[in-house]
Amino acid sequence: FIKYIPLTDDCGNITQNGLCGQFTNELKDYRLTAIYNSADSAYHLYESNYIGNEWTATQQVKGISHSDANFPFMMPDGVTLYFAQKGEKSIGGYDLFVTRYDGEEGTFLKPENLGMPFSSTANDYFYAIDEINKLGYFVTDRHQATGKVCIYTFVPNETRQVYQTEAYSEQQLRALADISSIADTWGKGPQRKQALNRLRDIK
Repeated sequence: FIKYIPLTDDCGNITQNGLCGQFTNELKDYRLTAIYNSADSAYHLYESNYIGNEWTATQQVKGISHSDANFPFMMPDGVTLYFAQKGEKSIGGYDLFVTRYDGEEGTFLKPENLGMPFSSTANDYFYAIDEINKLGYFVTDRHQATGKVCIYTFVPNETRQVYQTEAYSEQQLRALADISSIADTWGKGPQRKQALNRLRDIK
């Protein structure tokens, strides 16, 4: 599915080798790769640097637990890392997590689950934000046939939004969290139309 996400070069480069995701930053000198480990039958994230016209040997990323981890994406700040992982802190299957790099300690901080609607009881594989075009993408297999995924495009908020749950019924909250209806997320302003125009320009 990675090839269908139209990220600009300024956001880095994302590729996919089978079931393994790989991210290379926009400077092309740092790379994150998911590698399958047959010893524990799980994917893990490894990093390498481009030095002296060659990539260094991969080393496992510090700070991320040994649970299945895949499909990394790092923001241009070189600090914020998004990735998919399944394990004890996932809602179900793969969930989407975010962490930040601590340069003083040389390790990533404890990852946090992005929560609904990005994480769900299905498998949620990938999350990326294109700051230049103010668009975000995430990939999930919820509401999809076996072996299929859906790529959602969204307008990222500059700050985390808090909603008053009292304004919604439990049924409405469940539907919004699971994106049962895409149209319910569009809002009434011009934001969606403007985002669609930006997406068309990219493609």
